[in-house]
Amino acid sequence: MVVNDDAGRLNHPGALEFFASRLAPTESPEFCNDPPSISTKVALTTNGKPNNTSEKSYDNLQQINNDRFPRIPMTTTQTARAPFNRLLLTGAAGGLGKVLRESLRPYANVIRLSDIADIAPAIDDREEVVPCDLADKQAVHQLVEGVDAILHFGGVSTERSFEEILGANICGVFHIYEAARRHGVKRVIFASSNHVIGFYKQDEVIDAHSPRRPDSYYGLSKSYGEDMATFYFDRYGIETVSVRIGSSFPVPQNRRMMSTWLSFGDLTQLLERALYTPNVGHTVVYGASDNKNVWWDNRYATALGYAPQDTSEVFREQVEAQPMPATDDPARVYQGGAFCAAGPFGD
Repeated sequence: MVVNDDAGRLNHPGALEFFASRLAPTESPEFCNDPPSISTKVALTTNGKPNNTSEKSYDNLQQINNDRFPRIPMTTTQTARAPFNRLLLTGAAGGLGKVLRESLRPYANVIRLSDIADIAPAIDDREEVVPCDLADKQAVHQLVEGVDAILHFGGVSTERSFEEILGANICGVFHIYEAARRHGVKRVIFASSNHVIGFYKQDEVIDAHSPRRPDSYYGLSKSYGEDMATFYFDRYGIETVSVRIGSSFPVPQNRRMMSTWLSFGDLTQLLERALYTPNVGHTVVYGASDNKNVWWDNRYATALGYAPQDTSEVFREQVEAQPMPATDDPARVYQGGAFCAAGPFGD
């Protein structure tokens, strides 16, 4: 029997026991009681307002947020993490893949690194480098053999024509889940994107259950991946955390990223929680740090025990030194920014 719990997650028989076996509870406090970092304290104590032309004030947005989306209690407590035997990271040659190659090492005895692009050779016996084209079903089947969980970051990561998106992003995500089913892999972390909801305007506050509004073929492919995750849980019991990544860079690069920025440290923490939290069903969360001017109510991430420690606020002065975009610039109007205006292709 599959049921919904009060956090909006789907539960499936056997999943709790599988992941509980990897957790060793301690007497430490819950994650949400960890002391905030210095950068987090800045966000909590600075009385600023967003730089946009919305008729709604920041205070009104926060009130709407509180009224519509009451907090859900955190269910994850501090634990010692037993490493997985083998994790698969696709997209390992990409910008985030290179970061995660290092930061995920504590959570696996072996990390299998894959991409269609060139990857630096394995540095020791705790890494395996396996090139793979995600559009090749048989190659993906071989890639997944012997892994305990999958972090699927592979695919085209920018807006392209539909034909360019199709192979890696749409066929590729099917191949990943089908290989997971055939090899008995029960946990997938899917790198979704804020471009799944990119056509919401920047004066709107939404949560992970708000209707999707993809802003691009790329966003459509990530929306399809979330549907694939739901189907493979409902049908086969494969659990997924879909992380709608905002903008994960060393620093926020523009005004829009002041709201969407995700530090590398917070990304790693979120992925750790997504790997180890039992009974997630298919949970969709936003990948963002503790930024002050927010568009996304991220209450479902708190159910994982995610407590971001960084904030874009420390970069505000240097970001606001940039010229202000025009009032009709998609980067100032839509949550998805420039992706909302990309294309058409091939005309």
